[in-house]
Amino acid sequence: MNEELVELVETGRLSQADAERLDRISPGKFCNHRSWGGGEIKEWSLREGKLVIDFEGKPNHGLGLKFALKSLEPISQDHVIARRLKDPAALKTLAKEEPVEFLREALKSHDDKMKPDQIEELVKGSLIPEADYKSWWEGAKKKLRQARDFSVPQRRTEFIELRSQEISAAEHVVGELREARDVKSKLVALKEIRSDLGLFEGETETLQAALVELEGDLSSLLKMQPPAAIELMVLRNEILAEVPALDYQRVRLIEILQQERENLAETLQGMGVGILRAVMSALPEAYQEEWSSVLLAQLRAMAPRPVAEGCRYLIEQGQGEPLFEFLRLGLQDRSLTDEILTWICRERKGLAEPVFDAEVAGAIVNSLEQQYYDEEKKAGSKLQETMVNDRDLIPDLMDQASKQEVRFFTRRLLSTPVFDDLTRKSLLARVIKKHPAIQDIVTGSEEVEEPKEDPTLIVSWDSLQKRKEEFEDLVNKQIPANTKEISIARSYGDLRENFEFKAAKQQQAVLLRRKEELEREIDLARGINYQDADPSRVNIGTVVKLSSEQGEETLTILGAWDSDPDQGLISYKTTTGSALLGAQVGAEVHLPTEPPRVVKVLEISKYA
Repeated sequence: MNEELVELVETGRLSQADAERLDRISPGKFCNHRSWGGGEIKEWSLREGKLVIDFEGKPNHGLGLKFALKSLEPISQDHVIARRLKDPAALKTLAKEEPVEFLREALKSHDDKMKPDQIEELVKGSLIPEADYKSWWEGAKKKLRQARDFSVPQRRTEFIELRSQEISAAEHVVGELREARDVKSKLVALKEIRSDLGLFEGETETLQAALVELEGDLSSLLKMQPPAAIELMVLRNEILAEVPALDYQRVRLIEILQQERENLAETLQGMGVGILRAVMSALPEAYQEEWSSVLLAQLRAMAPRPVAEGCRYLIEQGQGEPLFEFLRLGLQDRSLTDEILTWICRERKGLAEPVFDAEVAGAIVNSLEQQYYDEEKKAGSKLQETMVNDRDLIPDLMDQASKQEVRFFTRRLLSTPVFDDLTRKSLLARVIKKHPAIQDIVTGSEEVEEPKEDPTLIVSWDSLQKRKEEFEDLVNKQIPANTKEISIARSYGDLRENFEFKAAKQQQAVLLRRKEELEREIDLARGINYQDADPSRVNIGTVVKLSSEQGEETLTILGAWDSDPDQGLISYKTTTGSALLGAQVGAEVHLPTEPPRVVKVLEISKYA
């Protein structure tokens, strides 16, 4: 011990314990401070009770002896912090070029264990530039996991440890599985085992023992986290298929799928593509001849990745036609989800080509409007991103569309509240580029040329006004009221068991479908005055007296929305009305009724 310290102890001015501690931080030795980092003791004055220390970034810093005794941690000359002070250039080179050796030395300096945050504090900025630290650390972790004398957990809150002795490669990877505390860590460890099964030649007992332990984890996970359990099970099955010597009682994947039949969509949530494909391959065995029906029934509730893999698997297994029929019906009744519509758009020149047409355009706008009116989802969606960012999507949608379909889609883009003005102009420009004639609708200057097969609906002014009033009521009252109902119902919690929420969402779909129907009908409608009808032949707005074997009857031919069969009022769009149009007095007309019959026109007069 320093002579001066011995004298202070002998005179009773310093305790033996404090003297021994001070001796460890005498001039020329190193210490560490929690806030100021590492430092080298430059000089001291024991009689005055002071130390002078060169801290990193804080040279020649004075400290009182009492404070130094409490706050300074003595460290050896070989401690990694001392080495950072003595020769930072050499330590930087070691950290950069040999990160495993550097970390081995760092852990030895910290009782063979450090948390990732401690390593970051030691290295970031001083040894590795801040901008490069993240990539350095990710690379270092990979190398640490390959080294056999390190234990590397997944969580940042757990210690990276230096083992007392090196173990075999097989014991190392199995140890990672056994030490894993959470599902993510178990998955990483199991993937590592799967990727290097050659390590277990002659050591299958080691692997089997670890997999048997995993079965216990699977049992509890199946109750709490079925998706995670299935993912582990798929990886386990791949290992068993590669190592036939492994033989023990285990839970089968098809049994789990059978248990999760009603929750299949939720169970598949978050799985990777490889795991999903393995699960899809197990569906026929799990559900027998009903497997495709089960998959289709769950498709609307699935996330994007399961939707893509489910559709792909159905097509590969010869179930393309049932899938396409399901999609066509969903397009018609506007019941397809964002995820399915996005898949159709992305696979429009591939797997989804048979169902990709102008009908998809209307379904997309309808779905986006449904989200718009849902206050919780106004931030946008993958479907909206696809529509806006995929610059070829709208031209492809309009490629095979009729003029009337192009016209209706353009009017929907103009009227929908989903897009801001700048985005709307960009989308309309893509339509105009494909169909320049549609420019007239955008500018409002004149109507576009009608197609040869005129789809116009001839209606009375009264019925047209009623349709417009219904539309206004729908947009201004019913849809906002429904949006409020959804918001209130959502506040009740647990949406899976929330009947009010489900009912309000179903009503929203009905209202938006009706809104689209009214938009289309009003766009096609042309009002007329029945008083101008020509009674020289059967026309819209005429009363026709007919005779047949069954006797005489009188029918009034009116517009598309003016039917009342009980009162003898029929639309010109009905099969009977269409057959009678153009007939003159005395003509015999074959009516396509059931059974078919022949009638003779006796009289024609104007409808009052």
